[in-house]
Amino acid sequence: QQGLSAAREAHDEFTRCFAADKRCSLGLAFAPHLKGPLMFKLPGVESGSALESLFIAVGFIVVQWGQAEQALDLIVSMLSHGYPGKKAKRLPVMLETKIAFVRKSIPATPELTRTAGDFEALLKEFEALAPLRHDLVHGAITSITPTSRGFTFLKLDSDKEFNSTRLVLLSDSEFPSLRRRILRLAKEANRLTRVAMESSPHAK
Repeated sequence: QQGLSAAREAHDEFTRCFAADKRCSLGLAFAPHLKGPLMFKLPGVESGSALESLFIAVGFIVVQWGQAEQALDLIVSMLSHGYPGKKAKRLPVMLETKIAFVRKSIPATPELTRTAGDFEALLKEFEALAPLRHDLVHGAITSITPTSRGFTFLKLDSDKEFNSTRLVLLSDSEFPSLRRRILRLAKEANRLTRVAMESSPHAK
């Protein structure tokens, strides 16, 4: 029950801002106790510059992805501790193993049969968005001056013996769509966390 209790406490804290205050999905409720806007100054970065836009865009992706993946962590915890059946010997840590765990567990959990399609859609969206998020976080910017299409990153890949490089584009024209998809991902992951908690036999 310790893991289940911890998951519920984390979810309560998580939803206190994210579910109740829509500003959180835009990163605007970071410090609600402050009367003015909270600003982290970046020396050498001019306000309104393309470089500032880059930092805002990548920061937005990182923060919102954290919201989404933490909700996925809570779903994993609930499936492991909140329902009868075989428990995970060790909770998965990597995103791929979290997705695999949820995908395997949902069909074996009768209480969640009606929402199985929603869980699968969520997992597929995680899989679709994860590569770009990973490349932006682990890649290196090639230039602080954007091209006509956006900013490019250099990603170093390894096949255990050799390294290879490839370019990754953070497209100016595609960012609005990416932003909306990541916001929806976090919102849906949070909704399904509540479903997993409320459907648990321990919740009744």
